[in-house]
Amino acid sequence: MGLATVYRGLQVLIKKGLIHSRGHQTGEVLYNLVERDTYYLTCVYCVVTIRLNSCP
Repeated sequence: MGLATVYRGLQVLIKKGLIHSRGHQTGEVLYNLVERDTYYLTCVYCVVTIRLNSCP
């Protein structure tokens, strides 16, 4: 299975509403299940992202 197949599969899951995608300043894309709320904090200086347990 190639990367193109994986990314096409991710796009199908996004269209079906099963996952969310979140773009990052570096061009990286993060994917999460819709049924779970996940919060992140990203430093605008060093571009480090940390996951938060709840919404601040």
